[in-house]
Amino acid sequence: KAFIIDNPPVPGFTINQSLGHRNEEFIITSTATDADISKGDSITYQYYLKPFGGTESLISGLSGFTKQFTTNGSFTIRQVVTDSLGLFRETSRNITVSNQIPTVNITYPGSSSSATPTVVNTLTPNIQWNYQDDDNDLQQRYKVRIIDVATNNTVAQSGETVSSAKQWTVTAGTLVENKKYA
Repeated sequence: KAFIIDNPPVPGFTINQSLGHRNEEFIITSTATDADISKGDSITYQYYLKPFGGTESLISGLSGFTKQFTTNGSFTIRQVVTDSLGLFRETSRNITVSNQIPTVNITYPGSSSSATPTVVNTLTPNIQWNYQDDDNDLQQRYKVRIIDVATNNTVAQSGETVSSAKQWTVTAGTLVENKKYA
């Protein structure tokens, strides 16, 4: 009869962030060890990804790798380390991938100061903007509010409008001459 004493590997890995955004890099680096490596043992790696409520799948067999996500949600990354004699151990970490808030820059009217407002020659100005989204999502809707600078009250609004348009014309009868609006 023959036998061998083998210590199981110790799993472990780091992720550069546990909360990130789509298209950002999540860098996974193994910290797994095995006390028997100095005696000629080796370990292999398997990483699995499971979306919350979804099916787990193998995503890498390397000790470290980079992963980018194309969807939002909560995910579990599970590492399984196996030594050359078949002993294995596992560990997991949770991450969250979220949507980034888009930015909007009002291009017309162009002034950003109520002390020096853009002079508009109509009571139905066409408000225009640029849209930027770091996730590369297209604009799906907008909501514009016009505020009376003196009272801080909303005097006109578009309501939430499903549209990719980057402009909105103020409804007639809502603005008056010689008042400042923001």
